[in-house]
Amino acid sequence: MPDYQGMFIVIFADFGPKVIFNSSILPGDLALNFGVQGLTALQRGENETLYGPLPVPQPGILGLVLTMRILVKKSMDKRFVKSGRPVNVWILITKTMLHRVFARWNTVESGLRRIIHQLSLKSDDDLVAIKLTEFERRTRSLLENI
Repeated sequence: MPDYQGMFIVIFADFGPKVIFNSSILPGDLALNFGVQGLTALQRGENETLYGPLPVPQPGILGLVLTMRILVKKSMDKRFVKSGRPVNVWILITKTMLHRVFARWNTVESGLRRIIHQLSLKSDDDLVAIKLTEFERRTRSLLENI
């Protein structure tokens, strides 16, 4: 089994949580369920901060959650316009990889921040498939090379 098991990204949209990207081993409904839990528990978390490990319902797999807030130009919920839209990036890894991540936690967290800034993932308009696919590719590369 590869150490990197994919990622899924959940945003708090105007009508509730929504999975906007899923390359993980979890089906969409399960990713949404865990995404809701992550948004609920971590939506007040620091911007671009990595949390974890968190359990997922796959043997030997754990989740790391990167919290973000993105700019919103238009929203029915004025709180999002004022303070940004909560986003959680769930990165699924094996317990084996977790040991390497823990040993280089600051490197991983700063690497994820660098990828976000390189791809200019700042607003709703930036969350397009091609950028999210590249974000996932770069994240996988970062983790596989630590």
